[in-house]
Amino acid sequence: MANKRRNFLDSFIDRSIDGFGKERHVPLKITLYFLFFAFASFIHARYGDIGINGIISMLQAIVSVLIVFLAGKRGFYAAIVSGVAQMVMVIIIAFAKRDHSVLPGAIVPLGTIVMLYLILLYSMRLIRQMREVELQKNTMVKMNEELADKERQAKQQNEKLIEYNISMKENEQKLYRMVHYDPLTELPNRTKIADRIDLLISLLSQKSLDFAVVYFDLDQFKRINDSLNHKAGDQFLKEVAKRIVRTAHPDDMVGRLGGDEFIIIIQRSLDEVSLRAYAEAVCKSISSPITLGDHEVSVTASAGISLYPQNGNSSAELIKNAETAMYKAKEAGRNGVQFFEKMMSEDVMVRVNYENGLLSSIENGELFLVFQPQYHTHSQKIRGFEALTRWKSSKFGIVSPAQFIPLAEQVGFILPLGEWIMQRACLTQKKMAEAFGEDLVMSVNISPIQVMSPSFLRSVKRILKDTGCNPKHLEFEVTESVMITSVEEVIKVLDALRDMGIRVALDDFGTGYSSLKYLQQLPIHTLKIDKAFVDDMVQGPVQRLMVSTIVSMVHEMDIEVVAEGVDHPSQLSILRELQCDFIQGYIWGRPLSEADSFSLLHEIQNEKSKSRFNINQEE
Repeated sequence: MANKRRNFLDSFIDRSIDGFGKERHVPLKITLYFLFFAFASFIHARYGDIGINGIISMLQAIVSVLIVFLAGKRGFYAAIVSGVAQMVMVIIIAFAKRDHSVLPGAIVPLGTIVMLYLILLYSMRLIRQMREVELQKNTMVKMNEELADKERQAKQQNEKLIEYNISMKENEQKLYRMVHYDPLTELPNRTKIADRIDLLISLLSQKSLDFAVVYFDLDQFKRINDSLNHKAGDQFLKEVAKRIVRTAHPDDMVGRLGGDEFIIIIQRSLDEVSLRAYAEAVCKSISSPITLGDHEVSVTASAGISLYPQNGNSSAELIKNAETAMYKAKEAGRNGVQFFEKMMSEDVMVRVNYENGLLSSIENGELFLVFQPQYHTHSQKIRGFEALTRWKSSKFGIVSPAQFIPLAEQVGFILPLGEWIMQRACLTQKKMAEAFGEDLVMSVNISPIQVMSPSFLRSVKRILKDTGCNPKHLEFEVTESVMITSVEEVIKVLDALRDMGIRVALDDFGTGYSSLKYLQQLPIHTLKIDKAFVDDMVQGPVQRLMVSTIVSMVHEMDIEVVAEGVDHPSQLSILRELQCDFIQGYIWGRPLSEADSFSLLHEIQNEKSKSRFNINQEE
């Protein structure tokens, strides 16, 4: 109970102090207070009993204290007013009744006023202190809140810093991969490869240990990009990368230098026989057909090998020498492996000079055409000419087509060169047709790279329009190597040429990728038997039987046959027996300049006129 009373009293005082200056219903409380005080004064005056007066005075004092608590300052002023009024009333009664015995009655209200004043002073002081404490408390709470807010901000900043650090590490890893890895194949790139080679050199230089660098380049990969698209080419490169990784030893590093060039760092000591077998195994895995959508394509690869420390003491030197050996493998016929030798460096410089000269050969007017006649085998009537390109370099002199045509394909010059040849040949054919009125066929060699170029057919149409050449007098010769890429795409292009009226000849038959089924698939008009077959057929019955079989078979397919490289009467005699349609060779005509070819046609025309004249005379 005591605790409840104390708690109630503490709560009452706390509420009173907290509510000081914020009291509610003050007028009502003061009015009740005045009524109580008036009633008490009435009892006090009417009965005047000392005992009652004492009780009433005490009640007045208590109620005055309560009014101060309940009505604040206004309650204090009301208590002062009532107390003063009571004092004045006592004094008036004392003087009116001349009874000084009532004067002590003024002491109680005076004491009450003093007590109330002291209570007010103490209360106000206590309230100020409590408010200061409250202010301090609020300040502390605010400071704590600010501190908590700062702590939250610091925590958030710390979390952001952690996220930033994680992001920085991820970005560093991404940047490292971007700098050191190929984005297409995810293999180490040139930078990473060079770093690894330099690291191996620094580690092995003191231990007299060796390692090898094998440089791979896909043969004629550009055909895939030209015939299909670059997206298909990228897919092809990704598959090639997977095959190289699968074939390579786990201890070796496989990387991509760029384009269609790959490299393997063999971080083990192997003899040359083992290295060659290793590189050949990788080349073999690359050459297996790869399916790209509806197309099945395949390419071969050439490889060059450089050895440390024999072939270089830096990454740049070892990579360059391996690349040099790779180009030697390409020159040797592609799809092979070559080890680097010192003399190859000189060859590379020569090759670079040839490249530079070839790229400017058209502008410098160093290229020209010669025309080799083709004849009917039995009647010796001229069928037409094959346009052959020659390069007379101001620096190197006459350069063989066997040397500069493959070079043009490798350096990407074959497209402008092919267009130049086609345009010159069409112009010459147009002039021949106008001068002689003969249905002469002009044969033009077309590179597989041209056939696979998306712009090839547009170029043909433009050149035909510009030159006015009749497409019926034009024959495009394509080699069997065109079939190494997409046979379906090749057939589409050749069909389009046929629709234009252009004849198509399959050149060098029997020397490359030939398959008898292609003769049925390809829309060709003419088949050209390679000189190698012509040379061999006089050596024995087996070789002769092979040529006989080819001629008979293609005749059944309504395809005409031209034999190339016919240089001797014995070859001509056999070809006549085998019913070969046309021949081309030194026996009846070497390649001629344009002027000489026109002279030949004039001679033929004059002989015809002379024969007609003789016949008319005889008649």
